Amino acid sequence: MGKCPSDGGDLIIRQSRYGKRFLGCSNYPKCTVTYPLPQKGIIVPTGEMCQYCGAPLLVMVNGKRKWKFCPNMKCEYNRKDKVEKNKSEN
Repeated sequence: MGKCPSDGGDLIIRQSRYGKRFLGCSNYPKCTVTYPLPQKGIIVPTGEMCQYCGAPLLVMVNGKRKWKFCPNMKCEYNRKDKVEKNKSEN
């Protein structure tokens, strides 16, 4: 899916023991970088890196809807769209 921003390893889709999918570094247990993923839909890597946190940007395809997001939930990339939409509505 992309490179780990912490140590440069590959981020791969993994599944937890409870069946939830997430991105995890291939260098586990040395590197413990993980990102939660949406549980339904297809996830496609874009090859781009987030300008705020360095994580790879992904595209989520769920039916007819597609959107680009950063898997890091605390990243400003995910918040900037909401702020811009609110400003344009007012």
